[in-house]
This record gives sequence, structure tokens and C-alpha cells, in this order.
Amino acid sequence: MKHWGEEDFTHWMFGLKEEDEHLRSCPQCQTETARLMAVRNSISSEPEVSHEFLAAQRRAIHNRLSEPAHRWMRARIWAPVSAGVALAAIGVALMLPPKATHQPLFTESDQKFFTEIGSMEQSAEPRAIEPIHNMFEE
Repeated sequence: MKHWGEEDFTHWMFGLKEEDEHLRSCPQCQTETARLMAVRNSISSEPEVSHEFLAAQRRAIHNRLSEPAHRWMRARIWAPVSAGVALAAIGVALMLPPKATHQPLFTESDQKFFTEIGSMEQSAEPRAIEPIHNMFEE
């Protein structure tokens, strides 16, 4: 008979496979089953917790329960108040107009450009005559 594989051990661990003659006679498979049982026992056992640790937890709970209630009431009041103040500050900041950084609408080169275009528009002569004027120098 062949050795058990991983699937065989998994089925055995979950109770889906019974021990057979090979498992009872093979030392390698018996070693693996012993290792798996040790892992199962270590995982499923309850952790050890000292009595001092549990007593300290109980004392901490009793101390918190005996604290005055007004301490918690202050937190209940100040949390929404501070959230409201923060929201109001954000709202005011969003409502304010941005700082105006005044920049001129047109620069000096733009003014020259518009002046040239304006003079061309106001001229009575058509633009097509300009090459003819260039032919005759005075």
C-alpha cells in the first residue's frame, strides 16, 4: 500500500476517512498523524489567562462604571458643538469672495495692437491699395 497523501490526512482530520491498515503499520504516516493531532490540540485548546490579568480587567471596568456621568455628558455636548463650529467656519470661508488680484485687462502690446487695428478700420482707403502706394515713393 502507498503512503497517505495530503488529501488523505485532510480527510482523516475532518473525520471523512477512517484509519486503515497502512496507517496503523507505517511509522512515517503515524508520525504525521501525531504531528497533526498536536497541531489540532494546540489550536483548539483555550489560552491560559492569569487570574491577575482578569482581575485587573474587572477593576478597570468597575472604575469606568463608577466615573461621574457629567464627564461623559461634556463629551456628548462638545463633540456636536465643535463639529458645528467647524462647519460654520468652512461655510463662511466658502462664502467670502476670493482676494482680488487686479491685473490690467490689456497690456501695453495689446493697446498698440488695438490702436493699429482701429486706425486701419477708420481709414477711408481700402487695404488693397497699400501695395500701389508702396510703388510710388514721394
